[in-house]
Amino acid sequence: MRILYSLPATGSGHITRCNELLNDLKKIGKVDIFLSGQNSFLLKKLPFKPKILSKGLSLFYSDSGSIDYNKIIFQRNFIRLFKEIKNLPVENYDLIINDFEGLTTFSCLLKKIPFIQFGHQASFNFKNIPIPEGNYQLSKLLIKTIANGTFSIGIHFKNYDKGIFYPIIKKSILNAKKKRRNFTLVYLPQYTNLKLKNIFKNLRPYKFKIFSSSINSIYEDSNLMWYPPSVDNFNRMLIDSACVVTGGGFETPAEALYLKKKIISIPIKNHFEQISNSMCLKDLGVTVLDDLDDLKFLNFDYLMQSSNKVHYEYKDQKLKMVEKIHSLSKSL
Repeated sequence: MRILYSLPATGSGHITRCNELLNDLKKIGKVDIFLSGQNSFLLKKLPFKPKILSKGLSLFYSDSGSIDYNKIIFQRNFIRLFKEIKNLPVENYDLIINDFEGLTTFSCLLKKIPFIQFGHQASFNFKNIPIPEGNYQLSKLLIKTIANGTFSIGIHFKNYDKGIFYPIIKKSILNAKKKRRNFTLVYLPQYTNLKLKNIFKNLRPYKFKIFSSSINSIYEDSNLMWYPPSVDNFNRMLIDSACVVTGGGFETPAEALYLKKKIISIPIKNHFEQISNSMCLKDLGVTVLDDLDDLKFLNFDYLMQSSNKVHYEYKDQKLKMVEKIHSLSKSL
């Protein structure tokens, strides 16, 4: 069986899922990987070799921390994009597993090729996922369109529906010796460094280790230690941290939940998926804020001085996912 596994290089979560599943999928058939996206940091240190590469489509944010739809829409030439969709050889594969990669979705729909939509975004094709109220039409449409599929296998913080499984946690986190040192890990890519600096300096004497894609080297500034992107450094800091301040994404909160860290989630504004994720996290006891400006010394100090209110029991369901993929492949 020839298998095409498609994923975007927009975040390390997609890459982690692919890498953790690869050996199991190779027992089913020959696997080719299609990777799209322009995240140069992630592309430099891939744990696997893609068969096909594309610039794809990437997300952009405004200075206020919300999605910039104009930059997303006009980042690529539409004629070239359509040619890529048309030329993607999805018809040459017996099984297509698509982890929210847009070109693969459109190519399969165009050529009427059945495929499995797999991953966190695929969970929105099921019921019982918390849906935020408000005007999220563009963000919701973006997810519903790209996460389209003949069949869906969802991944979320817990089993919200029969077709939704627990997260795939990388081995380095699963096997880690849980530690709790005197610092907080910060990853909020939707905010500028100046904004992060102004907020977290006001939380002294607490110490913060901040990861930012706009710096090239490690440096210290008062109670803040700044780090350029590094998967290894980030994993180590995540394991050792006392608390994690992050957005409303999926992989980092999922790993922090597994490690039983204190967590503050600040979802990207107008981002349907992240706000929904934060609603789920809030139900699990996680502190959720609407904006970084809401993070004050008194509420941060209370969180750090009190016991962890997060209640989470992880289930490793990776093998069940592979069995589900194999089962669905027979129906395609």
